[in-house]
Order: sequence, then C-alpha cells, then structure tokens
Amino acid sequence: MPTDPYYFAKGIATVVLLSQCLAVLTLLALIVGKKDAKPLKFLARNSTLLALIVAVTAVCSSLIFSDFYKMNPCKLCWYQRIFIFPQIILLGVALWKKHHDQVTTYSIVCACIAIPISIFHYLLQMTDAPAIHGFAPCDVTGQAPSCSGYYVIMYEYITIPMMALTTSILILILMILRKKKIA
Repeated sequence: MPTDPYYFAKGIATVVLLSQCLAVLTLLALIVGKKDAKPLKFLARNSTLLALIVAVTAVCSSLIFSDFYKMNPCKLCWYQRIFIFPQIILLGVALWKKHHDQVTTYSIVCACIAIPISIFHYLLQMTDAPAIHGFAPCDVTGQAPSCSGYYVIMYEYITIPMMALTTSILILILMILRKKKIA
C-alpha cells in the first residue's frame, strides 16, 4: 500500500458521492410517494445488511486513515466514531440473530446523535464563523489535531466529517425504510 492517501481518499470520496446520490434519490422516492417502487422494497428488505456494509466501510476507512496513513483523529472525529463503530456490532448481531426490528431503533438513535456532530464538524472545517469556532472542542495547546483542519478534501467538499455524515444519513435512511416496513 502506498503511503500517499490520495488514491485511497479519492476512492472513498467517490463511494461517498455515489452514496449521496442514492440517498437523495431514495428520499425523493419516499417524498413523492413511490413507496411501492422495487428499489425501495429492495433497500428496505436488505436494510440491515446494507447498513452493516456502510458501517464496516466507514470503520475500515477511518481506521486506515488514522492507523495506516497516520491521520490522527481530532476530538470531533472521535465523537463521530463513538456512534458509528457500535453500528457494526448492533447490525451484525441483528443479522446473525435475525433481530432486525429490535435493533432498528438503537441504530437510528446512534445515527441521529452522530449526524449533528458531523454537521457541526463539517461547518467548523468549511467556515470561519466565530459563532461556530467558539464552540470547537479542539486542544489549543497543539497536542491534538485541530477540529477545523482537514486531511482530505475531494470534489471540493468531501472531507472526513462529510464522509461520517454520509455514513450516518445512509444508516438512518436504511433503518427508517426498515421501520416503515416498505418491504
């Protein structure tokens, strides 16, 4: 594996971009009322497995960024990880034990907690607004990475917090589809 993260980051950012397009199309189908559409039924029927794939991809990517490419996570990255990493266990056990419906609510709660953290972190990176930067939990001593800095920016807007946001939104959408019993 090369020590330059560019191609890895580009690949993950491309997956994120495609996932965002899929999420928008899914939300549009739900809003327009096409709940009987075959793609929605497929997503709902396979929501636990698909959410697990999303979570595994996110966790593996974040660990590759931090452990292989030595991109130390800031505090907000850690907070986002706290709510994404357990999704693997929740969704994996749900698949194994066939407890899809019992885990759905827990998965939704984790995603709903991670989403505002990711949004705040993304805004912290992309704006200079004093109102946002005043609440940054960054270590001012320089001993830890800055929450407002970024290691990765692809397609002019995809950073690691955007990747985490996309992960949480995808899991949320999939779990909502499962909860609505569209399948």
